[in-house]
Amino acid sequence: MNLMSMRKIKIAVLGAGAFGTALAILFSKFFDVSLFSGFEDHALSMKVTRKNSFLEGFYLPENISIDVIHNLKNYGFEDYILWCFPTSPSVSLLNSIKHLINKDSVILICAKGISDSGKFLYDEFSDVLPNSRIGIFAGPNLAYEIASFKFSTSDVGFGNIAIAKQVSEDLSNIHLKLIPGSDVVGIQIAGIIKNVIAIACGILRGLEAGENAQATLITYGLYEMSVLGEVLFANIKTFYGVSGVGDLILTTTSEHSRNLNFGVMLARGLGNNNRGLDTPVCEGESCIANLMKICHNNDSKIDLPICRAVFDIIRGNKQPSYILDVLERK
Repeated sequence: MNLMSMRKIKIAVLGAGAFGTALAILFSKFFDVSLFSGFEDHALSMKVTRKNSFLEGFYLPENISIDVIHNLKNYGFEDYILWCFPTSPSVSLLNSIKHLINKDSVILICAKGISDSGKFLYDEFSDVLPNSRIGIFAGPNLAYEIASFKFSTSDVGFGNIAIAKQVSEDLSNIHLKLIPGSDVVGIQIAGIIKNVIAIACGILRGLEAGENAQATLITYGLYEMSVLGEVLFANIKTFYGVSGVGDLILTTTSEHSRNLNFGVMLARGLGNNNRGLDTPVCEGESCIANLMKICHNNDSKIDLPICRAVFDIIRGNKQPSYILDVLERK
């Protein structure tokens, strides 16, 4: 961290799920941090117990202010806003609180997904807050490791590379290295595809298909990232960085991956009933339909066979073993 970043920066973390809470814990070691939940009872519970059920085993330091999202205006100017709500409610929630957001705040989107309108969150946020500095935060980051102050890296992508570099200088520390970049499209594609591929890997694990098959699937998954990225004019090099192959490896192999575990449940005939602003969700499952819309509506008719197989399995049109059929035909 450079000398400039030692000033008392104020950070608001919007979304008190596991990842948002972990970021709040990490950054509270260096900065003034406020953590906001989407639900009043959840915020009150955290205030009283200094615990969050979505990130068990950790206490929230006393220097973290806790409140409900609609009280954001009471906290004044925030240098940084970290958006950690799930993708599904993000656009409607942003519209409901946009008048509470200081126009000078830098907004880092930590969610990974596609809105129901078929837009990336970066574009949706830019439409709602056209004069704001908006960027993407993504990398191989397990919440419990971040909260444990174990070393992590992430890409921070802004349309203006100078802003990305300033964010990296301000927020990087001995526990978290932020890598500045300008490929906001590529970082978002990587974040979306890796979650879907993780579901596929979970299906293989649930089927006890073996690690050879899983390694093959991860390799093909990286290729599907590049296929979508090429059509949407991303920088292919992004997929070989921490938000690409780095996050792909972590999400497809870690037992703490919600997407991987959801795939295991699919293979065993179970489902995912987790929903809500602050409820742990499987982002791969929630964005898969919108991803397929992008592929179908694009003039190039993008072909992502593994992602399409996951979509068909989730919808019940194919059996989980269909993933193996796709691998055999590649």
